[in-house]
Formats: sequence, C-alpha cells, structure tokens
Amino acid sequence: MGQKKIKSIDLSKEEKKEKRQIAKSGKAQGRLTDVSAQALKKLEAREKLDKEEIKPEKEPKKGKKAKKRKAKKRSKRYEALKAKIDKTKLYPPNEAIELLCSLSNSKMDETVEVHLNLREEKYSGTISFPHGTGKKQRIVIANDLLVEQISQGKINFDVLIASPQMMPKIARVAKILGPKGLVPSPKTNTISEKPEELKKKMEAGTTQIKTEPKAPLIHLRIGKISFGPKKILQNFECLIKTVTPGKIEKVSICSTHSPGIKVNLK
Repeated sequence: MGQKKIKSIDLSKEEKKEKRQIAKSGKAQGRLTDVSAQALKKLEAREKLDKEEIKPEKEPKKGKKAKKRKAKKRSKRYEALKAKIDKTKLYPPNEAIELLCSLSNSKMDETVEVHLNLREEKYSGTISFPHGTGKKQRIVIANDLLVEQISQGKINFDVLIASPQMMPKIARVAKILGPKGLVPSPKTNTISEKPEELKKKMEAGTTQIKTEPKAPLIHLRIGKISFGPKKILQNFECLIKTVTPGKIEKVSICSTHSPGIKVNLK
C-alpha cells in the first residue's frame, strides 16, 4: 500500500487574517454586529449622532406670571361713609353738596373736588370762582432768570404767565413745561402784553381748567368744606356753566376723605 502524504498548515497565515470584532449596534443597542476596527469607528460615530437625535427637547421657559394687583384696603370710616351714599342714584347738585358736607367729620378742613368726564378731549380754559378755591396758586411771570432755572429742572410754580416777547425763549424749555401743562397759551389765558395785571387777576381767584393729557377728564378743586353748602354750590354752578353742560358726560363731587357722589345735571 502506498504511503499517505501529510499536509502541513502554516498557522502564522491565520494569525495575519484581519481580526473580527463584536460590537453592539443600532439605536437601542439590541443586536450584535461583526465589524472591523475601521467600521467600528464609523459605527461609534453613528451611535453618537443617534443619541443626539433622541435627546429630549428642552421645555420652553414659562412666561412670568403677571402680578395680581391687590385691591386697595379702605378704612372703616371710609366704608361707613360709603354706606350712606346710594351708588345707583344721581343726586341733584344741592342734595349732593349737602350730603357731602354732612359726611365730613374730620378735624381737618377738607378740600372739595369735582371730577368731570367730558365728551371731547383737550379742553382748556380759565375760571374765576365767586368764592375762590381756598388755595393760593403760585403764579409767576416769565423772565430770563426763570427760563434758566426751568432748563435746570427747577419748577416752583403752578401757573406761568408770559408776554409775547418772551415766548421764543420759553420755546427752548417747552419740552420740560409741556408734560406738566405749564406752557403759556392763549387758550389758558396766560399770555398777555400786561403780565403784571393778569397776575393780579389770577391771584384774585382765576383758575386754569384743562383735561388730562391722554383722557377727557378734569379734576378741579372748587373750595373747602368750611365754605358751607351755599358757597360750594355757587362755585359748582360757575364751573358747570363755564365748561357748558352739553360737553359734560358724567360728573361727581367728593372731599379729601369721602367717596364720590354722582351728580345729575339735568
């Protein structure tokens, strides 16, 4: 019988074969994949991208909650006075003023104020109350020194009177005076060729009337509780006649510490 030949195998060649590696793959990393070292790098990069894709999105920041305004707490005295006024009633002027005077039991001499809601905006004018208002207004006449003080923000007056010749200089500080309603104007009767005479008249009881800058509202003092119902009524009637009833939509009267009383002008 013939001899069998034995084949020799070189194991070094097997070692030279590229080693295979086992790695997890897939988003959920739930399966095994046989990959080479080069492919493994690509797989790791892909897994990194997958993780970035499945990151939960950040919740949008919630907006700041608006602060709730607390209702103004009134005193027991105010609430007691409020209970004496019928909110649903429009009082005739004489009744409203008599009621207002009866509500006052404060030690101080309270100021009486009238609040008008007009049908038109930008109303302005002047009025001379028959009994004054109980308050002296600080009335000044424009000059060079005063204009300089105004430019520095120093305003220590309630009414500014000017001659036509001073108006170009006052124009330089109009931005300061304008928002305060203090610019002299023919509408408010605060421009005159004879400012000294005008000042004396205004000091005798002439008061400016003007609506608020952004609303058709007028808030004006018409006297003191110590005037008594009769004088307060005369001042009230003078105001209504000056503004004219046709331009007035609503009117109420109050004192420093009292609730408002609605007045019927019909």
